[in-house]
Amino acid sequence: MLDWLEEWNDPTKFSKRLTSQTYAALHHTVYGLLELVRFIKKIQKFYEVGVSAVFIGGVFNICTTMSLVIEVDRTGLAFFLPYLLAMISIIYCHCWCGSAVTYQSAKISYAIFSSKWINADVAYKRLIQIYIQLTSRPLAIRLGGGTFDASLPVFVTVIKTAYSVFTLLQGFEDY
Repeated sequence: MLDWLEEWNDPTKFSKRLTSQTYAALHHTVYGLLELVRFIKKIQKFYEVGVSAVFIGGVFNICTTMSLVIEVDRTGLAFFLPYLLAMISIIYCHCWCGSAVTYQSAKISYAIFSSKWINADVAYKRLIQIYIQLTSRPLAIRLGGGTFDASLPVFVTVIKTAYSVFTLLQGFEDY
C-alpha cells in the first residue's frame, strides 16, 4: 500500500517535479485508507454484540472453569484445562489483532509526514494534508458499544477481572 513512499524517500529516485504516477499512488493510498476505515466500521458492528459477549462471558467462563479445575480429579482436568486455555486464547487473539491494527495505523501518519513532500506541488501537498488528518488518530477496533478497544491491555484487564472474581468465589466457599 505504501510502496510509493519508499521510492519517494529514496534520494536517487527523487525528483523535484511530482510524477503523475506518484500522485496516483498517493491518491490510491488515500482511497485504500478510506476503504480500510469502512471495513473496520463493519467489523465493529459485528464486534459490538458478538465479541463483546465473548469478552463478558469469557470472564465468567474463565473464573468458573478455574474453580472447577481446583475441585475435579485428573480425568476432569483433561477436559477443563484445554477449555480454559481455549477461552483465554480466543480472547487473546482478538486483543492481539486489535493492538496490531492500532499499532500499524499509528505508523501511517508518521510515514507520510516523513516523506519528501516539501518540494511537491500544491495539489499533492493538499492531498498529503488530508491524508495526515485522516490518519492522525490511530484506527482501533472498539468493543462494548465503543466503551473500550480490543487491545492487549484489555486482555490483561479481562484476565485480572476473571482472577478477581475467582478469588471472590473461593472466599465465599469458605463460609
